[in-house]
Amino acid sequence: MYVYNRGKVVYNKVGRAVSFYRRFKGLMWKKALDNGEGLWIARCSQVHMFNMRFPLDIIYLDKHDQVVRIDTLRPWQVGGYVRGAKSVLEVTAGSAAANGILPGDYLELGEKAQRKV
Repeated sequence: MYVYNRGKVVYNKVGRAVSFYRRFKGLMWKKALDNGEGLWIARCSQVHMFNMRFPLDIIYLDKHDQVVRIDTLRPWQVGGYVRGAKSVLEVTAGSAAANGILPGDYLELGEKAQRKV
């Protein structure tokens, strides 16, 4: 899956976690993320970093996929509950800023790259 911000692809290898088990497992035990890789977790307003080996940017999104908050968490931290968050996007630490993602932006998850018009 692809993630777009303002019509531009910002992540190009994003998985989706919808089931209870997949949402709970998240990225635990993964050794690293490649550039452009991430995980979109549905029905989520708080995350844990148990059994993680690397830091992540956690992008909290509301029901309209608008960014409400961005945190960087290290292994074994627990993120705070984020009121209004309905899903999160977990990506490589520092990549949210590098991709110009800010609170208030709308992210879009898509099957394939969109054409620029």
